[in-house]
Amino acid sequence: MSTAQAKSLVVVLLCCAVVACSREDLREQQLEVRSQLERAMSDVDMQIDKMKRQSETASDSLKDKLERRVDQLDSARTDLKDHLENVEETTAANWDEFRREVERAVENAQQRVRDIQEEVNR
Repeated sequence: MSTAQAKSLVVVLLCCAVVACSREDLREQQLEVRSQLERAMSDVDMQIDKMKRQSETASDSLKDKLERRVDQLDSARTDLKDHLENVEETTAANWDEFRREVERAVENAQQRVRDIQEEVNR
């Protein structure tokens, strides 16, 4: 093997190592995002359950209000679930954009939960 061939082989092996590390890094990030989404969905589910229990004994006007809030939370949960279903299919090429979308969806869901908790506790 000539020196040029050896250098080319080293470059190819280094490129393969970088790609393998990138795939491993992406997989770790996907697992982290999956966990983040699952936690946010769990928080939303708990709030929905709480509001449904409250509506069982609430006045008609409060019951209507709680049902509207549950609908808002269901919408936020659907958005989280849609992102969760796409975690594995997201590639390194569009990972950063996907991650930003997830962060917005999680923040939106958390903000809705906080807003509703504040409203109910007034």
